[in-house]
Amino acid sequence: MAFFVLSHEFVLPYGAVVRRGVAVLRKEHFLCAFRTTSFFPRCDNPRTTSQVAFVDLQVAFVDFGFGENGFLESQVAFVDLQVAFVDFGFGENGFLESQVAFVDLQVAFVDFGFGESVFAERKRRRWMFVVGLDIGYGNLKVVSGFAEKKPMQVQVLPAGAAPLSAASRDIRGQLTSGVLVLLDDAQYVAGIEPEILCWTRALHEDYPTSPEYRALFHAALLGTEQTVVDRLVTGLPVSHFKDARKVDDLVRRMVGTHRVLNDHSITVREVQVLPQPIGSYLDVTAGREDEFEEAEVLVVDPGFFSVDWVYLSGTTVRQEWSGSSTTATSMLLEAACANIRESHGFAVSVDKLERLIRAGRKAFRIPGGVVEIGAAVHRAAATLGPALVNEIKMSLRSRAQDISFIVLTGGGATYYERAMREIFPHAEVVLPKNSVTSNALGFWWYGVD
Repeated sequence: MAFFVLSHEFVLPYGAVVRRGVAVLRKEHFLCAFRTTSFFPRCDNPRTTSQVAFVDLQVAFVDFGFGENGFLESQVAFVDLQVAFVDFGFGENGFLESQVAFVDLQVAFVDFGFGESVFAERKRRRWMFVVGLDIGYGNLKVVSGFAEKKPMQVQVLPAGAAPLSAASRDIRGQLTSGVLVLLDDAQYVAGIEPEILCWTRALHEDYPTSPEYRALFHAALLGTEQTVVDRLVTGLPVSHFKDARKVDDLVRRMVGTHRVLNDHSITVREVQVLPQPIGSYLDVTAGREDEFEEAEVLVVDPGFFSVDWVYLSGTTVRQEWSGSSTTATSMLLEAACANIRESHGFAVSVDKLERLIRAGRKAFRIPGGVVEIGAAVHRAAATLGPALVNEIKMSLRSRAQDISFIVLTGGGATYYERAMREIFPHAEVVLPKNSVTSNALGFWWYGVD
């Protein structure tokens, strides 16, 4: 917006009349003044010596209301502005001829009683940098961006992380993938395929406290290309989230200044932790809030190491019916690898199968034939899927009959969809547009709101 402070009333472009010494126009209207020959269409004389203060405000006044003539009706107080003081001297052709001097000015308008906090909060929110972070066992998902500046940046990397010495290199001795980060004084590579690491993968309950998790966290921060993150929202498995000490410990480790490279540090000012699947709930219900507002909703997130589910009554999380299971995607892939070995006589590792799925491969060649990945995984899901879904249903007890929606998310969502529909026939099963990034995207929206 362009903001004008005038010494007395006169007519502005498009008939916007100044009242109480204040008028508001769109910035583009002001700029047009220097490109047209009729800046003051309702003035007989295009020359005027009225002083004008101009500023390009970074926060729009759209929430404060404008009259039909364009003047600001709801005033704002105490704003630090950098303004250009202009002594208007328009020639016959309507173009500005006078010099411009820049000064710092504190403007205080209190005609309508709006306090400083109203504008200050909106300005703060506009320039707040938010990160939605989902550090999984299989993938690192990061959604980042300024609160009122779209689109946000979305990144997905493999969740492999290890000391630099454990990473495979090409024939020139260079890393083939991954992000180099610093953990204290040790170099780590993160966001790399586990298959090409000479390192035991961290698949255990204490994963959020592991060096690998921290390396992925540093890689996520580095990927934002910022030096300050105002708010970071992340998730923990439901079983961890129920333990307040684990939540507090994660916040403590993420808040503060982190030296991610020898010469680069990033500060995280605020951290909020949610149950892992809540991110997908926020993502899926965006624009459908009225449908879900009073509904009983089950959110199921099959991850690589664990499967988490959250039960919501409306927007209330019912922790007593939420939980976690280790009957996860890693077990599904192990069963799929066994199927391939039995049917093709060829051994393939879980890490390789995971990499192929992440890359979107439908099949891969083996000596003497081709393996259809989808067929092998779905055969495994036909056995493990119902077992997992029944485990979830048993944990819900009588509440299972009340569920109206099931939000099925995570990298393994499609493998369990059939079992969900068969075992919960009365519930509507909803999958996010992108099951892999859905949690991180919901975390980001939560941080913005």
